Amino acid sequence: MRLHKPTERVEMTDTTLSPVNGLLRQLQVATDDIARDMVTAYIDQIPEYAQMPEAARNEVRRISRANLDVWLSSVAEQRPARPDELAQFTASARSRARARFPLESLLHAYRIGGTVLWAALRREIAGGSQEDLTAGLDLAEEVLRYVDQVSTAVAQAYLDEREELITTEERHHRQLIDLLLDEGPSSVVTEERAAAGGLTLAESYWVITVVVPDRRQVRTVIWRLRTVPTEQSVIAITTEHNILMLWPASADSGIQSLRRTHQALAAEDIDTLFAVAGPATRSLRTAAEESKTVAALSPDLTGIVRLDDLPLRALIQQSGARVREIVRDLVTPLLTYDQEHGADLAATLDAFIDSGASPRTTATRLYVHRNTVSYRLNRIASLTGLDPHQPRELFLLYAGLELTRHPGPAQ
Repeated sequence: MRLHKPTERVEMTDTTLSPVNGLLRQLQVATDDIARDMVTAYIDQIPEYAQMPEAARNEVRRISRANLDVWLSSVAEQRPARPDELAQFTASARSRARARFPLESLLHAYRIGGTVLWAALRREIAGGSQEDLTAGLDLAEEVLRYVDQVSTAVAQAYLDEREELITTEERHHRQLIDLLLDEGPSSVVTEERAAAGGLTLAESYWVITVVVPDRRQVRTVIWRLRTVPTEQSVIAITTEHNILMLWPASADSGIQSLRRTHQALAAEDIDTLFAVAGPATRSLRTAAEESKTVAALSPDLTGIVRLDDLPLRALIQQSGARVREIVRDLVTPLLTYDQEHGADLAATLDAFIDSGASPRTTATRLYVHRNTVSYRLNRIASLTGLDPHQPRELFLLYAGLELTRHPGPAQ
């Protein structure tokens, strides 16, 4: 066996044909077919590959073939793949990052490639001797080791490139948002700044504070938001605690595409709150303040929330300290009772409100007997002087509970 460059085929003479080398030689002959099978599997199983034009698929086929050559070389020489051999794959990963190709799909392709290669190995050892089977299992281990090595290198290159892109984009987006909040989207200086950053402006925007409870997911979220396919650019920056986003109101009916984006994040187990204001054309700064208010009023919520959804909480926030104190005192007796006796009066009142004031539905929600619900509601009435069965008095109890959870601004 002679040493060779990574893109050359492994050449073996008859004197070197151990079972392992014999299998390598058979795979070497079939590399074009295996690479073609890999690309077919990518297209069948990964939507992003299915959507690629033919030229891009040819490039994927070339990379797949190069991976096979590097694997054959490293196994034949009993060593890991060298950095110079992996360079073309890490360069391709950086290119994928710049094209906003999902990292998950890229890594999925490498796993599929390993599976296709293992299938080719199984075909070669089918019906063979025990030595052939042992050699095949040894090579299967090498497949796993190589997929792990190349996937790690590719993922790191992708993430490094993504971080550079996010940093560069953050500067462009931050400068543009400052101009949009002050000047609006139609000013000359705003349009020039957008063009310099390769961004397309909309006539009006939803202004959204995006709350990401898990701070480790913020970079992923902002990357996802900036890569949403819309006719005009989604503009997003990180703030001290959240993400400030301007979402084109004219893009795909605006709120519908926004809802799909939130659902896509949820599908990745990323919890977010989209606190929405607008749409606005000129008064974007006012809308930004409103979205911050909505976020502040919604610490217990996820999903898409507007100020219209929180009338009581908004009213409480605007009330004076004395008014808030009076309303809060309405439910203080039942909260104190819960704390001192380990009771569930507040939880029962919550469930009663959420059940449309139906004792039967409340009992079902709480997994208790209906008589237990009636007893607790009567206890609430005796403690507070407010009867939960009376709509006006139930509203006051609801307001009191809301105020204890969302006390509003300090005075």
